[in-house]
Amino acid sequence: MINCLFVKVSERCDKLNGSGSSYWQKVLAQLPFTAEQKDFETYSSDKVAIFKAKVIYTKDFCMKDYMFVIPISQFPVIQVERKNFMLENNKVFPVNPEQVHNSTARQATSYIVAYINKEFMHDMARSIYGKPDVYFQNGNMNLDPGMRNLIYMFMEESKNKQPGHEFMLEGLNTMFALSCLRHVDNNFTGKDAGIVYSEKKSVNKAIDYIRENYRADFSLAELAREANLSPYHFIRTFKAETGKTPFAYLLDMKMEKAKEMLRFQNHTISEICYLSGFNNLSHFTSVFKRKVGLAPSAYRKCFNKGKTGFEH
Repeated sequence: MINCLFVKVSERCDKLNGSGSSYWQKVLAQLPFTAEQKDFETYSSDKVAIFKAKVIYTKDFCMKDYMFVIPISQFPVIQVERKNFMLENNKVFPVNPEQVHNSTARQATSYIVAYINKEFMHDMARSIYGKPDVYFQNGNMNLDPGMRNLIYMFMEESKNKQPGHEFMLEGLNTMFALSCLRHVDNNFTGKDAGIVYSEKKSVNKAIDYIRENYRADFSLAELAREANLSPYHFIRTFKAETGKTPFAYLLDMKMEKAKEMLRFQNHTISEICYLSGFNNLSHFTSVFKRKVGLAPSAYRKCFNKGKTGFEH
């Protein structure tokens, strides 16, 4: 069990130097703090940031990197894209980049949060699975003992800064990201992740087709024909490879395109509706709110609040 000690974040960040401080500052800029909520321990490298705290966020917000929550004491319900989850002690709960989430807490609770830079995680997934777009399953996962040890080692190296600590942290970055990919359920590690290469190639062809034509109308039969599979076999293979049905994958892609435009472009909501492949504004707004947890306009407003942390 970890005993939480608290230091002012401004003081702790002064002690972080180099690229580790830079990455932590980027993470910090996205968090919905109030002035009195900045008491916690922080540990950071150039690609991973970890903090121990009793700070709870009750407002909707989203991060740009992968987040892994590990409750130490009883944790309240967390809501991720309008779905409620009861977090369990000493288990790990992943939240993906851009997933809107909050907590129903009315009092503080002890927990650890680890953030992993999205681009770094994508590079790791690409080197292992040949594809970068890893998506972790929301839910309580058993905390692998090896992952627990890596967290402790990371915090010790970041805190003590012994000679060679930057080299050690660089290795721990890779080991921790790899541990998450191995031990936290994701779209690459499902029970059917070992489908044969020829079928993976067929699914990749279908995914490329969806990416190129997500604004157009096309049928399941057309998509299956593109993959050179029967519709029934195509649906089964596609879901085994991606964790989603073709329709769900297409809908999620449209949502990602819409979220990207809401974050980085000045199009109106109506324009984004059509540019992301929807042909009805009311339907777009309804689907967006159901999938993301916020209306498009509220999502844009929520994201703009934390813009100062990262540059694109």
